[in-house]
Amino acid sequence: MSGTPVVVETPAVAGNTLRTGALGYQVFVPAGATKLDVRLSGGTPGIDYDLFVRRNTTPEVLNNNVVADYRSTGETGDEFISITPASAPPLVPGSTYYIAVGIFTLNRAGRVTLTATVTTPAAPAPPPGGGSATGTRLTPGTPARLSIPAVDGARLLAGQAAYYVTVPPGTQRLELQLATAQEVDLDLFVRAETPPLVQDGKVQAEYRATGPTGNETVTITGSAAQPLSGTYYVGIGVFTTGVNITATLSAVTQGVAATGPVILQSGVTQNFSLAAAANAQLAGQQYAVDVPANAVRLELRLSSATPGVDLDLYARLGSAPVVSAGKVQADHSSEGATASELITITPASDPALRTGRYFVALGIFSTGIAIDGSLVATVVTSGGGATPPPAGSRVITPPVAGEVQPAGS
Repeated sequence: MSGTPVVVETPAVAGNTLRTGALGYQVFVPAGATKLDVRLSGGTPGIDYDLFVRRNTTPEVLNNNVVADYRSTGETGDEFISITPASAPPLVPGSTYYIAVGIFTLNRAGRVTLTATVTTPAAPAPPPGGGSATGTRLTPGTPARLSIPAVDGARLLAGQAAYYVTVPPGTQRLELQLATAQEVDLDLFVRAETPPLVQDGKVQAEYRATGPTGNETVTITGSAAQPLSGTYYVGIGVFTTGVNITATLSAVTQGVAATGPVILQSGVTQNFSLAAAANAQLAGQQYAVDVPANAVRLELRLSSATPGVDLDLYARLGSAPVVSAGKVQADHSSEGATASELITITPASDPALRTGRYFVALGIFSTGIAIDGSLVATVVTSGGGATPPPAGSRVITPPVAGEVQPAGS
């Protein structure tokens, strides 16, 4: 794998010897790569090792000369080759480079360390505040089937070839499971908020499972006080070459229901991620917002980043909206044909705005599709009330007699 040192054990030889073919090494340079560095280091003192690299075929000996595209032939065991687009011949991304070690000291066994490092541009981070994520979305509880074409060198499936999962509010445990029935080596890499990538020859990821098989599990835990949140990106390392691989990747979340409603802070956007539903239903996650005694208006606004879906919005004072006799029991509702819904509750509403906790529920009416969206609760209070407004509230100051107020105040 790129950036992983390999110790090469060399037996005593009676003549100059090139370790190539089955005794050589190879590294795949993916599309977009900008450099391949190959290094020999830490060789047994007194043994002369040389380094040879050739694109798409192994170095070989013809007429007592080594045929290779690149070589480093000093008198020690420390050799280095750097291949870039400016080299002669230039680096060709999407190619396999074969590496051979030459032994030029006779009758002595030894060892030397070989490292091949591929440099690729850093993957762009997802846009702040949401937007299009990179890769294929995982729905918690629904395994994704993977068909991985045969590779000719170790490779990280990242970027658009990777997966991501957005955890529901209140999640205390996220488990990512990679499974296959084949005898292959796959590894699992997970990173919060930005995709895993290869940089300086190493996979940049916060969590990893790197066993010798294709069955790997990464478990990420939070707590009731500090639940998990946001988006986790999943990269898959493929270390078995020449084999078409089928596997499954699953995301399992736990601890959502036990946390109760998510308390909405006035004016603060609460993002959500809904798994694909088989039929119309209320979302399992409930929300709530506290309305103080000096409140004059409560606004609840629902929107979705997933096009063409239908979500409805419900609110109820004192208890959560529920389905009874096929209908949602709620004090207030917004039931349009899209996922853009707004509920406004004032003292003139029916029922009127009252002090207390309003519970909020989302109705899912688009089936078979995972949905991302956001919910915002805004509490508007009158100035001078005895109860301090919630953080983020908009405060209306009573007008002074004879003072002209701006329009809309």
